[in-house]
Amino acid sequence: MPILWQSRMRLLFSSLFQAVGIVSVGLFVHNRQGPSMLDPFFFIPFACMSVILVGPILMKIQRRSKAPLTVQVRQAVTRACGSMVLILLVGILSLNLMPWRGEWSLPEWTTLVDGVLVSLTATTVMAAVMALLLWTLPAVAAKWFFRGVLLSGLLLYRNSPGQWSSHTIETVLSYGLSTVSLTVAAGLALVSAGLLRLLARYPAPSPLPAAGNKI
Repeated sequence: MPILWQSRMRLLFSSLFQAVGIVSVGLFVHNRQGPSMLDPFFFIPFACMSVILVGPILMKIQRRSKAPLTVQVRQAVTRACGSMVLILLVGILSLNLMPWRGEWSLPEWTTLVDGVLVSLTATTVMAAVMALLLWTLPAVAAKWFFRGVLLSGLLLYRNSPGQWSSHTIETVLSYGLSTVSLTVAAGLALVSAGLLRLLARYPAPSPLPAAGNKI
């Protein structure tokens, strides 16, 4: 009974911590961006922040799951994208209700569709990569490699040559943001399909040990 009670308390505090985190980030985005959070050039990239969440979530799933890798990836992607949906929902609600302006300010439906598709496919790719890392490397090494990939991507984005930004803007202006987003999502979907097919060949892994795998 004490073990069961402790398990339930850990689950409760974990859920509360996640809820506080989601609300805090949503309110921070609203306070920092204001109405500009609905701009597709912010909304779509921010929705893709689920790629940061999916690695730790997948590791947590593997600690206690014997399901096939593809199933674990699907669960991790669902939770990561679901968390981003809640964060954006908190931000949009706070934008409209604090204070209420008499009408709803919402992103364009094309922005929502583009954000969902790009976020879902990008997160699936990262989850599949993380699953391969966890299968081939020790958990600690996979964790730090995943962090290194994310940090390298962030540094590349922050320090990319001006020509890259100019080319990206010209491409968006020429073809439209929605077309570019759908093209990126299609490319990521092909990559994720290949990675998931590769993962399907691997047997179900043993659960990771609880100690030494904290994120």
